[in-house]
Amino acid sequence: MGRAGMDYRMLFTVALVRALDTRRLTPAQGDMLANSGSMDNFINILRDTGYRVFLETVGDIPDLQEMGRWRRDLLYDLVFRFSFDHDLASLLTAEYDFHNIKMLLREKLFNLSIQEQGAGWGKMGLDFMREVFAGEEYHLLPGEMEEAVREGIEAYYIQKDIMAMDAAIDNYCYKAMAVYGKNINSYFIRDHLVFRTDRENIRTVLRALRRGENKNVVFQCMIDSSKLPPHMLVESAFGEKGDLNSVLREAGYGQLTAAVDKYNENPYILEKTLAEIDGMLLRETDYQINGGEPLYAYVLRVEHELSVLGAMGAMTMGKIDPEIIRNRIPQLW
Repeated sequence: MGRAGMDYRMLFTVALVRALDTRRLTPAQGDMLANSGSMDNFINILRDTGYRVFLETVGDIPDLQEMGRWRRDLLYDLVFRFSFDHDLASLLTAEYDFHNIKMLLREKLFNLSIQEQGAGWGKMGLDFMREVFAGEEYHLLPGEMEEAVREGIEAYYIQKDIMAMDAAIDNYCYKAMAVYGKNINSYFIRDHLVFRTDRENIRTVLRALRRGENKNVVFQCMIDSSKLPPHMLVESAFGEKGDLNSVLREAGYGQLTAAVDKYNENPYILEKTLAEIDGMLLRETDYQINGGEPLYAYVLRVEHELSVLGAMGAMTMGKIDPEIIRNRIPQLW
């Protein structure tokens, strides 16, 4: 296809994403859901949103997990039909493909059934990956996924630790995503992937400190990053070299220092602050009129919406006080 044809298709995708964006839940609707106080009210609020299409097909008490699967089916159908870019589709579905690698390795190594934990939104397809793992034909997977499987198995047998296995696979996931981002030739996507890597490393370090884990174990779980080097993050967090907040400020994450100081008392502040930063970064794509950035941002916004919706629904079902829900759950973007 010529350049003009590709430009036309990408402009169509941007227009489609802009239209679909208006059907996402708004921050005001998120506040209403947080304050709903009961599942009946929670569901009634959703009936006035884009989720009514799903709710009209089920009973009075819908399965929120099933609703999430329905929404993701629509989302990734959009990705595969309208991304028009192999690398963009691979980037947007990579985490599901690598998640399936972790789940299928658990099934193989520990004789566990992961039927409900496998994700059907990866580019490789869950049924295909099941066949690959059943026959141990890992060479049929793309290079980075085949390497992730072998490194994950090796990490587990050397260290006898599932976390080490997951960390090895996560490293390959983020390396693959970085390659896809580079091939897309988008400065925004490349920079945002760096943020996502740093976000995971910051979470890992602070959770480990809270649980009193060993520094060497934590370091093995770090993902390579060009902006916030893992060794600086770990050494400063464990008080061996420098101050953690100073390291975060130097890397451009000064907004996190208050959340870091209060992490042991309230770890939810960190998640809310990270979500605020993420939402602010994704707003840059509101001014894009071509390329893959608007679709990339739309997918991440819907995934955030589903995460918030699931957490709010679970807490509402558990009759958690609305004020606690508001304090713990990030706002919608």
